[in-house]
Amino acid sequence: MACQELDRANDSDGDQHPEFGWTQGEGGQRLQQVLDNVFAFVGLVSTKGVLLEANRTPLEVAGLQREEVIGKPFAETYWWSFSPEAQQRLQAAVRRAAQGESVRFDTPVRVAEGQFISIDFSLRPLFDAGGRVTELVASAVDITERKQAEATLHDSEERFRQVVENIREVFWMCDRDTQQVLYVSPGYEQVWGRPSSELYKTPGAWTEAIHPEDRERVLAAINVKLAGGRYNEEYRIIRPDGSVRWILDRSFPVKGENHGSHRIVGIAEDITERKQAEEKFLRAQRVETIGALTGGIAHDLNNLLAPIMMSAPLLRQGMTPEAMEKLLNTIETCAQRGSDLVRKLLTFGRGAEGRQKSVHPKQLIEEMAKLIRVTFPKNIELSFQVPADLWPVSADATQLDQVLLNLCVNARDAMPDGGRLALCAVNVRLGEQPASIVPDAKPGPYVMIQLTDSGHGIPREITDRIFDPYFTTKEPGKGTGLGLATVMGIVKSHGGFVEVRSEVNQGSTFTIHLPAMPGNDDDVFGPAGKGVYKR
Repeated sequence: MACQELDRANDSDGDQHPEFGWTQGEGGQRLQQVLDNVFAFVGLVSTKGVLLEANRTPLEVAGLQREEVIGKPFAETYWWSFSPEAQQRLQAAVRRAAQGESVRFDTPVRVAEGQFISIDFSLRPLFDAGGRVTELVASAVDITERKQAEATLHDSEERFRQVVENIREVFWMCDRDTQQVLYVSPGYEQVWGRPSSELYKTPGAWTEAIHPEDRERVLAAINVKLAGGRYNEEYRIIRPDGSVRWILDRSFPVKGENHGSHRIVGIAEDITERKQAEEKFLRAQRVETIGALTGGIAHDLNNLLAPIMMSAPLLRQGMTPEAMEKLLNTIETCAQRGSDLVRKLLTFGRGAEGRQKSVHPKQLIEEMAKLIRVTFPKNIELSFQVPADLWPVSADATQLDQVLLNLCVNARDAMPDGGRLALCAVNVRLGEQPASIVPDAKPGPYVMIQLTDSGHGIPREITDRIFDPYFTTKEPGKGTGLGLATVMGIVKSHGGFVEVRSEVNQGSTFTIHLPAMPGNDDDVFGPAGKGVYKR
């Protein structure tokens, strides 16, 4: 690089600056070549702010000639002259550096064709042997892309902040390994009614509000599922004012380096109003189902009341103690059967939905079989088979009753002239391959409940529509089309799935899979090969 004859009349000592070069000698020429090919700007500035030297490449990028900048006040060069404020900032930096201070700041500068870039600019003083500042080293690195990325990230974070801080849902983030809460949105204070600050100090504080009837189930799910990042639970919380709210809490893993998850993010939503609406709908649908059993119920109650009514005149006439004892036993048996039937119907009609707990399907199926026997026509033959070791499931017993009864009523209606109804259950385990071909299925242990009838069957062309709300093949006034839709909704809400196979005039088979209770794989799987799923 050619040397310049620079006038240092404006320098503090007033001496003339000798011919200046970056370096001298062969090694210096090599270093000069390196500097000239560096895209970052490197220059030498006098203590009065005159640009003494600069490497070549940044000048070429800016479309400038050396004579346009070298030997002139740095602040008046093309890069800085676009703005008085930029010039004043540079001049202030030169004054500070001339006093021995290193200065660094980010700033926009003008480049070729009037465009602007952002640079990381610095001035550092050079000292002579006496400690006097002789020149200043100026350097600048183009950080436009970094600034744009930072601005984009800032805008994204700002939009995210505005969203999570203005939604009622609770957004949260925690460390997967330590479960330390990294962030929780203000919605927590609205939904839980407790300060967010307590979660940062005590990450598990939110579980203290969980309803006692739900706490054990939720804590078990946290231990099993949250470690993997995927967690989906409905539960109740009790707010400080004593009110009860329903929560749908879901989480997902955040992938980091090497595709491993190191954080978990989740959303907790207040679904109290939705649960109340669901309860009203399911209660109305249960009343409809009970209405479908009215004929059988009335017939059975008449059969139960007849012996009681016939016994009253006999008691008045006087009887031997033995005959009276026998008659009283008959009256007691009939009254007990009638009471059991009414109790079952009242429990089913008024049952409270949503309280999922450990339920043994065997008991539900046996109770349902008793109800069917006394309410269905006698020309329908019922058989059921349930193993004694059927696994428990986490479920709402009332809702599972509703599923079974809806399917049984549909089966009855499909056999107006009588037929066979078979109800059975078995423990199964789905592997990866069967689960992959069944919609909504996941590998793991299940309780499979199967109901088969010998009715008129379902045409293949409408099989895919039978679970749609309000779709029905029954005559007007015989059904609303909500029975199977309710079955599908309840089973899905329990993490299960439903399959159906049917042929016209050959009957139908509905198969329900409900996830077995977690945490007891050794118990539920039993010996190798037991409970293998077969389609």
